[in-house]
Amino acid sequence: MVSKLPYDSRKDLAPVGAVAQGLHMLLVQHKLAAAALDPSWMNAQELAATVRSDIDKWARVARIAGIKTE
Repeated sequence: MVSKLPYDSRKDLAPVGAVAQGLHMLLVQHKLAAAALDPSWMNAQELAATVRSDIDKWARVARIAGIKTE
């Protein structure tokens, strides 16, 4: 997926370890909780499965509601 971006964004993205460390910091946890966010860590396969499931779920909701793309 990164290879499809118009520039090499890998240098601009935080290293995975830094993100994981940040999620364990109490201040970060409190700020996320205050925003009603509950992050969880997933590996690439779990994330892909979650995205596929979410797309299927919301496509069904849109279909039932009669929502059309413009």
